[in-house]
Amino acid sequence: MRCDSSKLRVKACSELAQSFPKYAFLHKEIGYDKLMMGQLNEALAEFLEADRLAPNSQLRWSWQQGIGLVYLMGGQDQKAIEWLARAALEAPNAGNPVAYLASAYALAGREQEAREALVHYLKLWPNTTLKTFEPSIGTAAFNSKMQRVLEGLRLAGLPSDR
Repeated sequence: MRCDSSKLRVKACSELAQSFPKYAFLHKEIGYDKLMMGQLNEALAEFLEADRLAPNSQLRWSWQQGIGLVYLMGGQDQKAIEWLARAALEAPNAGNPVAYLASAYALAGREQEAREALVHYLKLWPNTTLKTFEPSIGTAAFNSKMQRVLEGLRLAGLPSDR
């Protein structure tokens, strides 16, 4: 089960983080595992720590995406937009930051920006639908929070099927 492997990864990365306290990547990994377990506040703390440790990293977009996703799942759409826009700017071809940004824009009622972000995402991943975007991993807590993200993508115009 993903939850069990996430718990093991959190334990291993936490132990490594004690030995390498300035290595931001470990905090990003812990953050995503906490996110998959539905622990948004704990995930946010890890992502913010990664950002504090390595504000100039080329991988910064990956924890900015995590921060934005936490805010998006938690209904703080304006904060989500701020972080996801940064992630999308730093990694415009990564895909998911732009998809999450489209969702946040849609949920915030910014329909034109939502459509533009979704068009960009679909240029990268043209066969994506709501069904294929839906996560296949994560706990029930994560999956229930992900429903808000999927609703935003639906509002932005992502088709349910092709």
